[in-house]
Amino acid sequence: MVPTDDSALFTYLQSGRYRSFAGESRIHPSTGPHGVGVRSYVNGILERSLDSGADTHPIGSAAIKELYAGDGATLLGWAVEVKTQSDSAGGQGWYWYEVFSTTDGSRPISGQGNPICTGCHAQGLDYVRIPYPLQ
Repeated sequence: MVPTDDSALFTYLQSGRYRSFAGESRIHPSTGPHGVGVRSYVNGILERSLDSGADTHPIGSAAIKELYAGDGATLLGWAVEVKTQSDSAGGQGWYWYEVFSTTDGSRPISGQGNPICTGCHAQGLDYVRIPYPLQ
């Protein structure tokens, strides 16, 4: 499971273990507020839900987006969403996290139902905006 504690999540992200998830084949321009270049990964729970065409995703669904600099190679940080409740409840059922550092996780934008995240993600299918199938 992807951690939903800021400190544990930062350590998890630094380890790169999420790279075993299904992921986009390459870094591409961001279509949202997450920086210049991005590459997304989805865990098996979310991948199966997306593949089935479900209207809502199960608890434990997680997406991790790597955030890259304009050079297309320098990793600057991560954006993460993890579903923690069966009811998305206007985004309150998701834990949100974004950090613009790979070495200092002390100041993330994070929290359950964080309105900075839910406003944009409300446009997605159960708060997931990653195009599927992954490219």
